[in-house]
Amino acid sequence: MKKAESRRQESATVVSPLMRANFGGQGIQNWKGLTLKKGAIMAEYDFDMGVIGGGAAGLTITAGAAQLGAKTILVEKEKALGGDCLYFGCVPSKTLIRSAHVYHFMKNAGDFGLPTVDLPPVDYRAVAKRIQSVIS
Repeated sequence: MKKAESRRQESATVVSPLMRANFGGQGIQNWKGLTLKKGAIMAEYDFDMGVIGGGAAGLTITAGAAQLGAKTILVEKEKALGGDCLYFGCVPSKTLIRSAHVYHFMKNAGDFGLPTVDLPPVDYRAVAKRIQSVIS
């Protein structure tokens, strides 16, 4: 097997359709979802700055720089923007914590001078479905 064949093929999408929809009106270049393969020779482009990663920080920096007039490019290897915070960390965990708080308040309604309620056990599938709806 040749060395080139043994390399894992990776690609990166330059400014995804979601990025164009969210930030297109803020001065970010309107790219057509150009996909670059690892090791590909790239044509020259003229940008003031490039941002690697379309997570919370990357999106904020790219949008801010574009609003200030900088020609910016955002490179993200995943198909969707948002990063770990949106899909695996901050948003799902905060949604789960909020659901737990609401359940706790319902279970302890009597402590607030409200009628007590006999609650069934938590249906985690329903909570997981709510988390997915918040992410979407």
